Amino acid sequence: MKSYRVVLFFLFAQTLCVEASYKTAYVEELCGNTNEGIWNIGSENSNSSGILKSSKDKSFLQGMNCTVIIQPPLGFGVILSIRHLDFRPFYLPNCQSYLEVFENDKTTKLCGYSDDVSEYQSYFSEGKALELHFHTVNDSGSENHSEITFIVTSFIKPVPYHCDMKMFQCGNSRCIWKGLKCDGHNNCGDQTDESSRKANCGILTPGEITGIVVGCVIGFLLLILLPFVLCRCCRNKHGDTGSSPREPALIQPAPSYGTGMERNILDVEPPPPLQPSTSFRTYQDSPPAYKP
Repeated sequence: MKSYRVVLFFLFAQTLCVEASYKTAYVEELCGNTNEGIWNIGSENSNSSGILKSSKDKSFLQGMNCTVIIQPPLGFGVILSIRHLDFRPFYLPNCQSYLEVFENDKTTKLCGYSDDVSEYQSYFSEGKALELHFHTVNDSGSENHSEITFIVTSFIKPVPYHCDMKMFQCGNSRCIWKGLKCDGHNNCGDQTDESSRKANCGILTPGEITGIVVGCVIGFLLLILLPFVLCRCCRNKHGDTGSSPREPALIQPAPSYGTGMERNILDVEPPPPLQPSTSFRTYQDSPPAYKP
C-alpha cells in the first residue's frame, strides 16, 4: 500500500513538471565572448517553447553588443511575447541601452520599462529564425538596467487549413504544440491559447490554478504522512501504559524428596472430638422390637 501511494505521488509530480516546465536561456551565456549566439528550439513537444532572460543574477550587462538568433525547425516560425522589459534609464527618442527585434520585413527598437502579466505585446517571424540585437552602454552605474523576460514559441502554418493532431490552432491560424495551451503564457501571440472559448481553459486565472495545484500537492502529502503520525502516536501511548513497574512474582520452592535431604515437618494436633448437640433428643431405652 505504501509503495502504491509513492508511485502515485511521483506520477502526479511528473505530470505537473511536464505541464509547467519551460527551458530558460540567458543572453549572457548565449553570447559569451562572441557577438552572436544561437538558441535552437524544437516543435510539437515541450522543447517548442522557452523563456529568454538577460542574465541569471545580474540586473545589467555592461557593454553588450550581441545578436541572439532564435532558430526553429525547418518550416517553422517564432513567436516572441514580452513578459518583462527593463532598459533604464531611457531618453526618447534615442535610447542608450536597447533591444532590437528583427521580424520578417521590419525592425523594432525596445527600451524603457514594461511588466505585463498578460504578455499582450508580441512579435513573430514566419518560416524562419527570429533575431534579437542586444545593446547596452559601457557604464557600470547602478541606475542602468538591462533585464528581459521573453516567452519564445515555435509555430507552423496549417496545411491546408487545419493543424496536426498534436497541435493547437490559434485564432490567427498559427499551429503550436497543444501542451502549451492554458499554461498562463501567450504562446499564440493573440492570447487565444489562454482563452476559455477557444482553448477551453475555464474561468480560472493562472494564479488561481497555481494555488489549486499547490493545495492539492500539500493535501496529498498530508494524506501520506497522516497514517505514519497516527501510528507513531499510538505506539508511544502503548509504550507509556506498559512501562509501569511490576512486583516480582513470589515462587515457593518445591519440597525436596529423598534420603539425605533435610525436611521441616510440622506437628499438627488432631481436632477435638465432636460434642453431641443439645438440639437432638436422647433416648434412655431402646424402642420395642417389631413383632409381625
